[in-house]
Amino acid sequence: MAKLSRKKWPTLAEAWDNYGHQIAFDDLADAKVRSDGAYVVLAWKAGDGFCVADLAYSPFNRSWEMQNDSSDQLTPAQWRALYIVPECDWWRIKGEA
Repeated sequence: MAKLSRKKWPTLAEAWDNYGHQIAFDDLADAKVRSDGAYVVLAWKAGDGFCVADLAYSPFNRSWEMQNDSSDQLTPAQWRALYIVPECDWWRIKGEA
């Protein structure tokens, strides 16, 4: 799992903390990052699966902005199949519409 380090991602961690999620940044289970590093999907354990939230980096504001603050619970297989659409600020799950 690709857990993100607060030390390596300080502005993302700060944005997450400031948003006020009930789960701490340091307790997130996994992450998927777009190739340019300006969009992330963060996952946390929820029952037998994961919930996710996604954030995009705004170069104009030089800050992270919450796109969607939660999702329906995903199975572990759905999380593994989740991918970030290239050059976009959204994600899909392979094999799902």
